[in-house]
Amino acid sequence: MKCPNCGADVPTGDLFCGECGNRIAPEERPSPPPTLTSPPAKEPKRGLPKGLLIGAGGLLALIIIAGCILAALKIFGASDPTPTIAPTQVVQKPTDTPTLAPTDTPSPLPTLSPTPTPTPPPPATPTTVTPVFEFITFATGVTDEGKPIDPGATFPAGTIRVYAIFDYSGMQEGMTYNAYWYLDGEETLNISGEWNLEEEGSNWVNIYNDNGLAPGNYELELYIDDQLLLNNKFTIQAGLAGATATNVRFALAESEDDLPLGVGAVFPYGITEVFGFFDYSGFEGVTEIESTWLYEGEVSASGYLDWWGDYSGTDRIRFWDDEPLAAGDYEWQMRISGAEAAGGSFRIEEPVAGWTSYTNTDWDFWLLYPEGWDEEKDPDGVTLLSDAPGELGVLVIVEDMVQPLTAEEKAAEVIDNLSNTYPDIEIVFSDSGLMDGEEAVILGATFTDDDGILNSLLLAQANHGSRTYALMGLSEADVADSFGETMGAIADSFHFLGQTAPAAVTLFYEDFETPTSSWAEKSDENREQGYLDGVYFISVTASDWIAWDTPGYNFDDFSLQVDTLQSSGDAGNAHGVLFRYVDGDNFYRFAITGDGFFSLFKQEKGKWEAIIDWRESVYINPAGELNHLGVFCRGDQISLYTNGQELVTVADNSFAQGDIGLFASAYDVPEIQALFDELWVTE
Repeated sequence: MKCPNCGADVPTGDLFCGECGNRIAPEERPSPPPTLTSPPAKEPKRGLPKGLLIGAGGLLALIIIAGCILAALKIFGASDPTPTIAPTQVVQKPTDTPTLAPTDTPSPLPTLSPTPTPTPPPPATPTTVTPVFEFITFATGVTDEGKPIDPGATFPAGTIRVYAIFDYSGMQEGMTYNAYWYLDGEETLNISGEWNLEEEGSNWVNIYNDNGLAPGNYELELYIDDQLLLNNKFTIQAGLAGATATNVRFALAESEDDLPLGVGAVFPYGITEVFGFFDYSGFEGVTEIESTWLYEGEVSASGYLDWWGDYSGTDRIRFWDDEPLAAGDYEWQMRISGAEAAGGSFRIEEPVAGWTSYTNTDWDFWLLYPEGWDEEKDPDGVTLLSDAPGELGVLVIVEDMVQPLTAEEKAAEVIDNLSNTYPDIEIVFSDSGLMDGEEAVILGATFTDDDGILNSLLLAQANHGSRTYALMGLSEADVADSFGETMGAIADSFHFLGQTAPAAVTLFYEDFETPTSSWAEKSDENREQGYLDGVYFISVTASDWIAWDTPGYNFDDFSLQVDTLQSSGDAGNAHGVLFRYVDGDNFYRFAITGDGFFSLFKQEKGKWEAIIDWRESVYINPAGELNHLGVFCRGDQISLYTNGQELVTVADNSFAQGDIGLFASAYDVPEIQALFDELWVTE
């Protein structure tokens, strides 16, 4: 090292020059910058592993498929009225900062100058601001002002989210923060980031699981620049006493997404398996679950297992054999710790000599037809059953009702359409009856085909839920009597499958074909909305912006259904329906995103509050594909549906009645266009 005053060599570590006595400033070594991570935009979701349980009873087996616990954490920051779901980043827990051993300071050498040089004063000690975190309060919610909702230190089983609200001071931009969550002493989540808020104020972090936080003792530790500033604990109560299994339904198959197909209580002879689906809650840590199948009142298969799945969710169990299951009555029972928890029953019909069963789980029905007939299945909902010569045939036509019609109205529509091809069609009789318990219209008609042959037509038309089903038999008129018996037997064997909402009185319907109907056309720098080729569209071009419209009606208890499609824009943006709309500051909002999330928020007195915060669902189709949304309101009970599947049912009595509406909203990425069609509201 050289002396900056005289240029003489100075040994490393000396504080004064040996030639001129000049003080040597110590060499400064810059500290490496800390490694910081930015908060991500979405919380991760993980798939559910599957398990197998083999039960007793010959070739019979029980399969229970379970999932694993999901958890995620929202990073430091104030809540958005429409929050973005963010993935958790995993960082290493900071270690104690090592203390450097002090370096011995050598005594100053004597100066050679006759005049002593005074020792310079020591440098001033810089003023530091010490960060302080205080008062962690745990709560199940937080207001827009950062105040806790339902605070406590113990929360019931099934709690989905817990917020930790705390005060802070002495913070400086750029400081590194860390938050560590522990469950029963084991680290379960951690995050880190760079502080970018004010010097003092209030903030929060949260931990959540869509299926309910696992029971146990939780602890939160908050660090600033690797120093522990604050910690606190809370408890989620165990749910063993409250374990429930509900909504048992039996199905002929399951989809690739593990959804039930062909739900029913009566099945045809010839099937080799039945799936029992059920919803469960409070199962975390449950033991001694017994599952039993009975046939004609006698135990056919039974088994035990320890639960390894989520706290709550949907699961299924399978009953099967290599040979067709015997005709008769079946029952399934679930017991937890010896107490009955759930159950259900179904029946397999007796075989009919000379007849074959046909099942269609795409359109939810099954029936019997004569052996030797051919079957052709059309993906658009048409099935043709015919004899080998092709002289006799039965068409099964299933349609989703675009506009609710009675069975009589739909039958008249069928005959009217046929008259365009066969002008001489004539109805010869009309009657009423039942198709698997649903009221049906039965018509007989004659017409002349292109070859000049007189034909007979038999039509049985019935509605089931939001679909209409038609059995249409065709034959030459000279065999109409014998064919009528065959047609009647086919109709008698017909059974509906699936669970669909019952048809009801229409309160409001809109097909958006007429631009002068109840919906406004608007345009400004942030949004555009109006009519386009028989649909209603809402486009938003500004970030953090929501646009909606309402038709000006008032409903209390109702069922709403509408077809929607996100035609363009970022998949993280949202669209959906408003309901029980009182005014612009008071209403409910059901939203879905193009990447498969949904939420239920309410705006009350101008402030947003999450009833169901953003959750992912396999029932939501992605942007660019059609979604069929449903809202069912009875009193304070609110149920949300997509594509015929229930997402959630909650209770909230903030608004008892109001208008309906359609909306689209953009968040960080300022673009979305949503299309709406076929909206109806029924009792």
